Amino acid sequence: MSEFKQAIEAAKRQQRRMLLWLGLGFIVVACFVAAALIASRATPIQVLPETINQDAQINVSRGLALIIDHHLYSLSDSAEVEASAPGYQTAKQRISESSFGKVTQITLEPLPAQVVLKTSLEDNKTSWYIDKKLTAISNTLETSLERGDYSITASHPYFEPISENYALKPGDVVEKTLSMTPISGELSLSTQPAGAAVSIDGEEVGQTPMSTSLLGGRYSLQIHKAGFETISDAIDITQTAKQVSRQYRLQAERARVNLSVSPVGGTLTVNGIDTPVADVIKIEANQDAVLKYKKSGYFSQSQRVNLKQGESTDLNFELKKEMGKVVIESTPQASVTINGKAIGQTPLNLTLDALPQTIRFDLAGYRSETRTITPTAKSTSSVSVNLLTEKQARLQEAPRSYKTYAGDEMQLFTANDTIIMGAERSEAGQRANEFIRKVTINRPFYAGVHEVSNQSYAQFDKSHSG
Repeated sequence: MSEFKQAIEAAKRQQRRMLLWLGLGFIVVACFVAAALIASRATPIQVLPETINQDAQINVSRGLALIIDHHLYSLSDSAEVEASAPGYQTAKQRISESSFGKVTQITLEPLPAQVVLKTSLEDNKTSWYIDKKLTAISNTLETSLERGDYSITASHPYFEPISENYALKPGDVVEKTLSMTPISGELSLSTQPAGAAVSIDGEEVGQTPMSTSLLGGRYSLQIHKAGFETISDAIDITQTAKQVSRQYRLQAERARVNLSVSPVGGTLTVNGIDTPVADVIKIEANQDAVLKYKKSGYFSQSQRVNLKQGESTDLNFELKKEMGKVVIESTPQASVTINGKAIGQTPLNLTLDALPQTIRFDLAGYRSETRTITPTAKSTSSVSVNLLTEKQARLQEAPRSYKTYAGDEMQLFTANDTIIMGAERSEAGQRANEFIRKVTINRPFYAGVHEVSNQSYAQFDKSHSG
Protein backbone atom coordinates (compact mmCIF):
# COMPACT_ATOMS: atom_id res chain seq x y z
CA MET A 1 0.00 0.00 0.00
CA SER A 2 1.35 3.45 -0.92
CA GLU A 3 2.13 6.06 1.69
CA PHE A 4 -0.73 8.18 0.35
CA LYS A 5 -3.33 5.47 0.93
CA GLN A 6 -1.90 4.75 4.38
CA ALA A 7 -2.30 8.38 5.26
CA ILE A 8 -5.94 8.36 4.08
CA GLU A 9 -6.75 5.25 6.17
CA ALA A 10 -5.13 6.80 9.25
CA ALA A 11 -7.18 9.95 8.76
CA LYS A 12 -10.39 7.87 8.53
CA ARG A 13 -9.58 6.00 11.73
CA GLN A 14 -8.88 9.26 13.54
CA GLN A 15 -12.19 10.69 12.27
CA ARG A 16 -14.15 7.61 13.54
CA ARG A 17 -12.51 7.89 16.99
CA MET A 18 -13.43 11.56 17.15
CA LEU A 19 -17.09 10.83 16.22
CA LEU A 20 -17.23 8.05 18.86
CA TRP A 21 -15.94 10.35 21.59
CA LEU A 22 -18.35 13.07 20.54
CA GLY A 23 -21.27 10.57 20.70
CA LEU A 24 -20.20 9.33 24.12
CA GLY A 25 -19.90 12.86 25.37
CA PHE A 26 -23.37 13.72 24.11
CA ILE A 27 -24.83 10.67 25.87
CA VAL A 28 -23.08 11.55 29.13
CA VAL A 29 -24.34 15.13 28.95
CA ALA A 30 -27.88 13.91 28.11
CA CYS A 31 -27.82 11.47 31.02
CA PHE A 32 -26.54 14.16 33.32
CA VAL A 33 -29.31 16.55 32.21
CA ALA A 34 -32.00 13.81 32.51
CA ALA A 35 -30.73 12.83 35.97
CA ALA A 36 -30.79 16.45 37.06
CA LEU A 37 -34.30 16.86 35.63
CA ILE A 38 -35.59 13.69 37.32
CA ALA A 39 -33.96 14.61 40.62
CA SER A 40 -35.63 17.98 40.51
CA ARG A 41 -39.05 16.22 40.06
CA ALA A 42 -38.56 13.62 42.85
CA THR A 43 -41.82 13.35 44.85
CA PRO A 44 -41.72 11.97 48.43
CA ILE A 45 -44.64 9.66 49.21
CA GLN A 46 -45.84 9.20 52.78
CA VAL A 47 -48.25 6.38 53.66
CA LEU A 48 -50.58 7.00 56.60
CA PRO A 49 -51.06 6.05 59.37
CA GLU A 50 -47.41 6.63 60.20
CA THR A 51 -47.11 3.24 61.95
CA ILE A 52 -47.31 1.45 58.59
CA ASN A 53 -45.26 3.90 56.48
CA GLN A 54 -42.06 1.87 56.59
CA ASP A 55 -43.79 -1.46 55.88
CA ALA A 56 -45.98 -0.12 53.09
CA GLN A 57 -45.34 -1.19 49.49
CA ILE A 58 -45.58 1.50 46.77
CA ASN A 59 -45.75 0.67 43.07
CA VAL A 60 -46.36 2.65 39.88
CA SER A 61 -49.67 1.52 38.34
CA ARG A 62 -49.76 4.04 35.45
CA GLY A 63 -47.25 6.41 33.81
CA LEU A 64 -43.53 6.38 32.91
CA ALA A 65 -42.00 6.51 36.39
CA LEU A 66 -40.24 4.50 39.07
CA ILE A 67 -40.24 4.35 42.88
CA ILE A 68 -36.95 4.57 44.78
CA ASP A 69 -36.98 4.70 48.59
CA HIS A 70 -40.59 5.98 48.79
CA HIS A 71 -39.84 8.67 46.19
CA LEU A 72 -41.53 8.93 42.82
CA TYR A 73 -39.37 9.78 39.79
CA SER A 74 -41.54 10.45 36.77
CA LEU A 75 -40.73 11.24 33.12
CA SER A 76 -44.42 11.62 32.22
CA ASP A 77 -46.76 14.52 33.01
CA SER A 78 -48.61 12.45 35.63
CA ALA A 79 -48.41 9.09 37.34
CA GLU A 80 -50.65 6.82 39.37
CA VAL A 81 -49.24 4.99 42.36
CA GLU A 82 -50.65 2.12 44.41
CA ALA A 83 -49.93 1.75 48.13
CA SER A 84 -50.56 -1.39 50.17
CA ALA A 85 -49.77 -2.71 53.64
CA PRO A 86 -50.70 -5.86 55.61
CA GLY A 87 -54.10 -5.43 57.29
CA TYR A 88 -55.07 -2.37 55.23
CA GLN A 89 -57.03 -1.77 52.08
CA THR A 90 -54.98 -1.02 48.97
CA ALA A 91 -55.32 2.59 47.74
CA LYS A 92 -54.46 4.31 44.45
CA GLN A 93 -53.64 7.97 43.94
CA ARG A 94 -52.91 10.07 40.86
CA ILE A 95 -50.02 12.54 41.12
CA SER A 96 -50.04 15.35 38.56
CA GLU A 97 -47.12 17.46 37.30
CA SER A 98 -48.12 20.36 39.58
CA SER A 99 -47.57 18.10 42.60
CA PHE A 100 -44.15 16.81 41.57
CA GLY A 101 -41.54 17.60 44.20
CA LYS A 102 -44.12 17.99 46.97
CA VAL A 103 -44.85 15.46 49.72
CA THR A 104 -47.82 13.29 48.72
CA GLN A 105 -49.76 11.51 51.45
CA ILE A 106 -51.77 8.34 50.84
CA THR A 107 -54.05 7.23 53.68
CA LEU A 108 -54.88 3.52 53.91
CA GLU A 109 -58.07 2.35 55.59
CA PRO A 110 -57.70 -0.62 57.95
CA LEU A 111 -59.28 -3.93 56.92
CA PRO A 112 -61.82 -5.28 59.43
CA ALA A 113 -60.92 -8.37 61.40
CA GLN A 114 -62.81 -11.52 60.38
CA VAL A 115 -64.18 -13.60 63.27
CA VAL A 116 -65.64 -17.09 62.78
CA LEU A 117 -66.62 -18.89 65.99
CA LYS A 118 -68.40 -22.24 65.96
CA THR A 119 -69.93 -24.74 68.36
CA SER A 120 -70.42 -28.47 67.92
CA LEU A 121 -74.18 -28.01 68.40
CA GLU A 122 -76.66 -28.29 65.53
CA ASP A 123 -79.93 -26.85 66.85
CA ASN A 124 -79.28 -23.16 66.03
CA LYS A 125 -80.17 -22.13 69.58
CA THR A 126 -76.80 -20.60 70.49
CA SER A 127 -77.01 -16.86 71.21
CA TRP A 128 -73.87 -14.83 70.44
CA TYR A 129 -73.18 -11.62 72.36
CA ILE A 130 -70.47 -9.10 71.46
CA ASP A 131 -69.76 -6.77 74.38
CA LYS A 132 -73.08 -7.96 75.95
CA LYS A 133 -75.08 -7.07 72.83
CA LEU A 134 -76.99 -9.89 71.12
CA THR A 135 -75.56 -10.28 67.61
CA ALA A 136 -76.81 -13.62 66.26
CA ILE A 137 -78.68 -16.83 67.16
CA SER A 138 -77.01 -19.63 65.27
CA ASN A 139 -74.54 -22.50 65.57
CA THR A 140 -71.87 -20.25 64.01
CA LEU A 141 -70.92 -16.61 64.48
CA GLU A 142 -69.45 -14.98 61.38
CA THR A 143 -68.79 -11.25 61.64
CA SER A 144 -66.41 -8.44 60.68
CA LEU A 145 -65.09 -6.18 63.44
CA GLU A 146 -62.99 -3.04 63.52
CA ARG A 147 -59.70 -3.08 65.41
CA GLY A 148 -60.15 -3.06 69.17
CA ASP A 149 -60.81 -5.20 72.24
CA TYR A 150 -63.95 -7.34 72.34
CA SER A 151 -65.65 -9.74 74.72
CA ILE A 152 -67.61 -12.45 72.87
CA THR A 153 -70.03 -14.77 74.70
CA ALA A 154 -71.77 -17.92 73.45
CA SER A 155 -74.93 -18.79 75.39
CA HIS A 156 -77.16 -21.83 74.93
CA PRO A 157 -80.22 -22.76 77.04
CA TYR A 158 -78.81 -26.23 77.83
CA PHE A 159 -75.11 -25.34 78.28
CA GLU A 160 -72.95 -23.17 80.50
CA PRO A 161 -72.18 -19.83 78.81
CA ILE A 162 -68.61 -19.34 77.63
CA SER A 163 -66.87 -15.95 77.12
CA GLU A 164 -63.59 -15.09 75.42
CA ASN A 165 -61.71 -11.81 74.98
CA TYR A 166 -60.07 -10.80 71.70
CA ALA A 167 -57.66 -7.94 70.90
CA LEU A 168 -58.20 -7.54 67.18
CA LYS A 169 -55.90 -5.81 64.72
CA PRO A 170 -56.66 -4.78 61.14
CA GLY A 171 -56.96 -7.81 58.86
CA ASP A 172 -56.87 -10.37 61.69
CA VAL A 173 -58.63 -13.67 60.98
CA VAL A 174 -59.95 -15.57 64.01
CA GLU A 175 -61.39 -19.06 63.50
CA LYS A 176 -62.20 -21.24 66.49
CA THR A 177 -64.58 -23.98 67.65
CA LEU A 178 -65.81 -23.49 71.20
CA SER A 179 -66.37 -26.49 73.46
CA MET A 180 -69.49 -25.98 75.59
CA THR A 181 -70.23 -27.79 78.86
CA PRO A 182 -73.78 -29.01 79.55
CA ILE A 183 -75.41 -27.56 82.65
CA SER A 184 -76.32 -29.85 85.56
CA GLY A 185 -79.86 -29.83 86.93
CA GLU A 186 -82.30 -31.81 89.04
CA LEU A 187 -85.85 -33.08 88.44
CA SER A 188 -88.21 -33.72 91.36
CA LEU A 189 -91.49 -35.60 90.78
CA SER A 190 -94.46 -36.50 92.96
CA THR A 191 -97.92 -37.94 92.21
CA GLN A 192 -101.20 -38.42 93.98
CA PRO A 193 -101.52 -41.30 94.59
CA ALA A 194 -97.82 -42.10 94.97
CA GLY A 195 -96.01 -45.13 93.58
CA ALA A 196 -96.31 -44.32 89.88
CA ALA A 197 -93.56 -45.57 87.56
CA VAL A 198 -91.49 -42.85 85.88
CA SER A 199 -89.87 -43.17 82.45
CA ILE A 200 -87.54 -40.55 80.96
CA ASP A 201 -86.92 -40.78 77.21
CA GLY A 202 -88.35 -44.31 77.25
CA GLU A 203 -86.18 -45.59 80.13
CA GLU A 204 -87.77 -46.35 83.51
CA VAL A 205 -85.88 -44.52 86.26
CA GLY A 206 -87.93 -45.09 89.43
CA GLN A 207 -91.23 -44.44 91.20
CA THR A 208 -92.81 -41.32 92.65
CA PRO A 209 -91.89 -39.49 94.77
CA MET A 210 -88.37 -39.26 93.37
CA SER A 211 -85.53 -36.90 92.36
CA THR A 212 -82.90 -37.41 89.69
CA SER A 213 -79.97 -35.43 88.26
CA LEU A 214 -80.16 -34.45 84.59
CA LEU A 215 -77.91 -32.59 82.19
CA GLY A 216 -79.29 -29.61 80.30
CA GLY A 217 -81.75 -30.55 77.59
CA ARG A 218 -85.36 -31.46 76.77
CA TYR A 219 -86.72 -34.77 78.05
CA SER A 220 -89.82 -36.82 77.30
CA LEU A 221 -91.52 -37.84 80.56
CA GLN A 222 -94.09 -40.60 81.13
CA ILE A 223 -95.82 -41.47 84.40
CA HIS A 224 -97.95 -44.62 84.56
CA LYS A 225 -99.75 -46.58 87.27
CA ALA A 226 -102.19 -49.46 86.98
CA GLY A 227 -105.81 -48.28 86.99
CA PHE A 228 -104.87 -44.69 86.08
CA GLU A 229 -104.35 -42.73 82.89
CA THR A 230 -100.75 -42.48 81.70
CA ILE A 231 -99.37 -38.93 81.85
CA SER A 232 -97.03 -37.73 79.10
CA ASP A 233 -95.10 -34.49 79.51
CA ALA A 234 -91.95 -32.71 78.34
CA ILE A 235 -89.50 -30.93 80.63
CA ASP A 236 -86.53 -28.66 80.00
CA ILE A 237 -83.41 -28.32 82.14
CA THR A 238 -82.02 -24.89 81.21
CA GLN A 239 -79.71 -22.18 82.50
CA THR A 240 -82.69 -20.37 84.03
CA ALA A 241 -84.49 -23.52 85.24
CA LYS A 242 -81.93 -25.95 86.60
CA GLN A 243 -84.23 -27.17 89.38
CA VAL A 244 -87.54 -28.49 87.98
CA SER A 245 -90.35 -29.77 90.19
CA ARG A 246 -93.62 -31.39 89.03
CA GLN A 247 -96.65 -32.61 90.98
CA TYR A 248 -99.29 -34.67 89.16
CA ARG A 249 -102.78 -35.81 90.19
CA LEU A 250 -103.46 -39.13 88.47
CA GLN A 251 -106.90 -39.63 86.90
CA ALA A 252 -108.77 -42.91 86.97
CA GLU A 253 -108.31 -44.89 83.79
CA ARG A 254 -111.01 -44.15 81.20
CA ALA A 255 -112.66 -46.28 78.55
CA ARG A 256 -111.62 -46.13 74.89
CA VAL A 257 -113.57 -45.94 71.65
CA ASN A 258 -111.83 -47.02 68.46
CA LEU A 259 -113.41 -44.69 65.92
CA SER A 260 -113.86 -44.82 62.15
CA VAL A 261 -115.89 -42.26 60.16
CA SER A 262 -117.06 -41.81 56.59
CA PRO A 263 -116.92 -39.34 54.99
CA VAL A 264 -114.01 -37.65 56.74
CA GLY A 265 -113.95 -33.93 57.56
CA GLY A 266 -117.05 -33.91 59.78
CA THR A 267 -117.61 -32.79 63.37
CA LEU A 268 -117.70 -35.09 66.42
CA THR A 269 -119.36 -34.32 69.75
CA VAL A 270 -119.27 -36.38 72.95
CA ASN A 271 -122.21 -35.57 75.20
CA GLY A 272 -122.67 -32.34 73.23
CA ILE A 273 -119.04 -31.22 73.57
CA ASP A 274 -116.97 -30.78 70.39
CA THR A 275 -114.22 -33.39 70.34
CA PRO A 276 -111.39 -33.72 67.77
CA VAL A 277 -111.90 -36.71 65.48
CA ALA A 278 -109.18 -39.29 66.18
CA ASP A 279 -108.64 -43.01 65.82
CA VAL A 280 -109.07 -43.45 69.59
CA ILE A 281 -111.46 -41.39 71.75
CA LYS A 282 -111.29 -41.60 75.53
CA ILE A 283 -114.54 -41.38 77.51
CA GLU A 284 -115.44 -41.58 81.19
CA ALA A 285 -115.95 -45.16 82.41
CA ASN A 286 -119.28 -46.44 83.81
CA GLN A 287 -121.20 -43.51 82.31
CA ASP A 288 -123.47 -43.11 79.32
CA ALA A 289 -121.69 -41.35 76.48
CA VAL A 290 -123.49 -40.13 73.35
CA LEU A 291 -121.19 -39.74 70.35
CA LYS A 292 -122.62 -37.75 67.43
CA TYR A 293 -120.98 -37.33 64.04
CA LYS A 294 -122.22 -34.79 61.48
CA LYS A 295 -121.20 -33.15 58.26
CA SER A 296 -122.90 -30.63 55.99
CA GLY A 297 -124.85 -32.36 53.21
CA TYR A 298 -125.27 -35.59 55.20
CA PHE A 299 -127.68 -36.94 57.79
CA SER A 300 -126.03 -36.88 61.21
CA GLN A 301 -125.69 -40.09 63.24
CA SER A 302 -125.53 -40.72 67.00
CA GLN A 303 -124.45 -43.76 69.03
CA ARG A 304 -124.59 -44.38 72.77
CA VAL A 305 -122.04 -46.43 74.76
CA ASN A 306 -121.39 -47.29 78.41
CA LEU A 307 -118.01 -48.90 79.05
CA LYS A 308 -116.16 -50.15 82.10
CA GLN A 309 -112.77 -48.86 83.22
CA GLY A 310 -110.08 -49.85 80.70
CA GLU A 311 -112.68 -51.36 78.36
CA SER A 312 -112.65 -50.51 74.64
CA THR A 313 -115.10 -50.81 71.77
CA ASP A 314 -115.29 -50.06 68.05
CA LEU A 315 -117.69 -47.47 66.63
CA ASN A 316 -118.24 -46.83 62.94
CA PHE A 317 -120.07 -43.80 61.54
CA GLU A 318 -121.16 -44.00 57.90
CA LEU A 319 -123.24 -40.95 57.04
CA LYS A 320 -125.81 -40.96 54.24
CA LYS A 321 -126.18 -38.06 51.84
CA GLU A 322 -129.06 -35.66 52.46
CA MET A 323 -130.98 -34.48 49.38
CA GLY A 324 -133.74 -31.90 49.02
CA LYS A 325 -136.31 -31.02 46.36
CA VAL A 326 -136.05 -27.56 44.75
CA VAL A 327 -138.53 -25.81 42.44
CA ILE A 328 -136.93 -23.11 40.26
CA GLU A 329 -139.05 -20.56 38.33
CA SER A 330 -138.52 -17.23 36.59
CA THR A 331 -140.45 -14.60 34.66
CA PRO A 332 -139.75 -14.54 31.78
CA GLN A 333 -138.29 -18.00 31.09
CA ALA A 334 -134.48 -18.05 31.54
CA SER A 335 -131.42 -20.33 31.46
CA VAL A 336 -130.30 -21.75 34.80
CA THR A 337 -126.81 -22.64 36.02
CA ILE A 338 -126.16 -24.18 39.45
CA ASN A 339 -122.68 -23.82 40.93
CA GLY A 340 -121.43 -22.83 37.47
CA LYS A 341 -122.94 -25.85 35.69
CA ALA A 342 -125.67 -25.33 33.06
CA ILE A 343 -128.90 -27.14 34.07
CA GLY A 344 -131.63 -26.03 31.65
CA GLN A 345 -134.57 -23.62 31.23
CA THR A 346 -137.10 -22.60 33.86
CA PRO A 347 -139.32 -23.97 35.24
CA LEU A 348 -137.27 -26.79 36.83
CA ASN A 349 -137.96 -29.41 39.52
CA LEU A 350 -134.67 -30.77 40.89
CA THR A 351 -133.30 -32.88 43.72
CA LEU A 352 -130.06 -31.38 45.03
CA ASP A 353 -127.48 -32.08 47.75
CA ALA A 354 -128.30 -30.43 51.07
CA LEU A 355 -125.42 -28.03 50.64
CA PRO A 356 -125.37 -24.32 49.70
CA GLN A 357 -126.37 -24.11 46.03
CA THR A 358 -125.68 -20.97 43.94
CA ILE A 359 -128.39 -20.59 41.28
CA ARG A 360 -127.96 -18.10 38.44
CA PHE A 361 -130.63 -16.93 35.97
CA ASP A 362 -129.58 -15.59 32.54
CA LEU A 363 -131.57 -14.20 29.61
CA ALA A 364 -130.32 -12.04 26.75
CA GLY A 365 -131.26 -8.38 27.26
CA TYR A 366 -132.07 -8.92 30.95
CA ARG A 367 -130.07 -8.37 34.13
CA SER A 368 -128.78 -11.71 35.47
CA GLU A 369 -129.94 -12.72 38.94
CA THR A 370 -128.26 -14.98 41.51
CA ARG A 371 -129.78 -16.75 44.51
CA THR A 372 -128.24 -19.07 47.11
CA ILE A 373 -130.23 -21.74 48.93
CA THR A 374 -129.50 -24.81 51.04
CA PRO A 375 -131.96 -27.62 50.25
CA THR A 376 -133.28 -29.85 53.02
CA ALA A 377 -134.95 -33.26 53.06
CA LYS A 378 -137.62 -31.90 55.42
CA SER A 379 -139.43 -29.77 52.82
CA THR A 380 -139.39 -28.58 49.23
CA SER A 381 -137.47 -25.34 48.62
CA SER A 382 -138.54 -22.88 45.93
CA VAL A 383 -136.71 -20.12 44.10
CA SER A 384 -138.61 -17.63 41.91
CA VAL A 385 -137.32 -14.44 40.31
CA ASN A 386 -138.72 -11.68 38.09
CA LEU A 387 -135.99 -10.68 35.67
CA LEU A 388 -135.62 -7.00 34.74
CA THR A 389 -134.36 -5.59 31.49
CA GLU A 390 -131.10 -3.70 31.76
CA LYS A 391 -133.05 -0.44 31.45
CA GLN A 392 -135.46 -1.47 34.22
CA ALA A 393 -132.58 -2.61 36.42
CA ARG A 394 -130.68 0.66 36.01
CA LEU A 395 -133.84 2.64 36.76
CA GLN A 396 -134.47 0.55 39.86
CA GLU A 397 -130.90 1.16 41.02
CA ALA A 398 -131.13 4.93 40.39
CA PRO A 399 -131.39 7.03 43.59
CA ARG A 400 -134.74 8.72 44.20
CA SER A 401 -132.91 11.99 44.69
CA TYR A 402 -129.37 13.34 44.66
CA LYS A 403 -127.46 16.59 44.92
CA THR A 404 -125.55 18.08 42.00
CA TYR A 405 -121.99 19.38 42.26
CA ALA A 406 -123.54 22.84 42.47
CA GLY A 407 -125.48 21.75 45.56
CA ASP A 408 -128.96 21.65 43.96
CA GLU A 409 -131.32 18.78 44.78
CA MET A 410 -132.64 16.64 41.90
CA GLN A 411 -135.70 14.36 42.19
CA LEU A 412 -136.42 11.28 40.08
CA PHE A 413 -139.78 11.05 38.31
CA THR A 414 -140.57 7.57 36.95
CA ALA A 415 -143.18 6.20 34.54
CA ASN A 416 -146.74 6.27 35.96
CA ASP A 417 -145.81 8.91 38.52
CA THR A 418 -148.49 11.66 38.65
CA ILE A 419 -147.99 15.38 39.27
CA ILE A 420 -150.31 18.40 39.48
CA MET A 421 -149.58 21.19 37.00
CA GLY A 422 -150.98 24.71 37.11
CA ALA A 423 -152.01 27.00 39.93
CA GLU A 424 -155.12 27.96 41.87
CA ARG A 425 -156.79 31.25 40.89
CA SER A 426 -156.02 32.55 44.36
CA GLU A 427 -152.27 31.93 43.86
CA ALA A 428 -150.21 35.02 43.12
CA GLY A 429 -149.06 35.19 39.48
CA GLN A 430 -151.81 32.86 38.20
CA ARG A 431 -152.77 33.62 34.60
CA ALA A 432 -156.26 33.59 33.08
CA ASN A 433 -155.49 30.78 30.67
CA GLU A 434 -153.80 28.67 33.34
CA PHE A 435 -155.76 25.85 34.88
CA ILE A 436 -154.94 22.83 37.12
CA ARG A 437 -154.59 19.41 35.62
CA LYS A 438 -153.24 16.04 36.66
CA VAL A 439 -150.36 14.69 34.53
CA THR A 440 -149.06 11.09 34.34
CA ILE A 441 -145.35 10.65 33.56
CA ASN A 442 -144.62 8.24 30.70
CA ARG A 443 -140.82 8.08 30.96
CA PRO A 444 -138.29 8.66 33.79
CA PHE A 445 -136.33 11.88 34.28
CA TYR A 446 -134.70 14.00 36.99
CA ALA A 447 -135.95 17.50 37.72
CA GLY A 448 -134.75 20.12 40.17
CA VAL A 449 -136.75 20.48 43.38
CA HIS A 450 -136.08 24.26 43.34
CA GLU A 451 -135.28 26.80 40.66
CA VAL A 452 -131.64 27.14 39.66
CA SER A 453 -130.12 30.02 41.66
CA ASN A 454 -127.84 32.65 40.18
CA GLN A 455 -125.05 31.36 42.45
CA SER A 456 -125.42 27.82 41.13
CA TYR A 457 -125.61 28.95 37.50
CA ALA A 458 -122.48 31.05 37.95
CA GLN A 459 -120.56 27.80 38.59
CA PHE A 460 -121.53 26.78 35.04
CA ASP A 461 -121.10 30.21 33.43
CA LYS A 462 -118.85 32.56 35.38
CA SER A 463 -119.82 35.49 33.17
CA HIS A 464 -123.45 35.23 34.33
CA SER A 465 -124.56 38.04 36.64
CA GLY A 466 -128.35 37.96 36.39
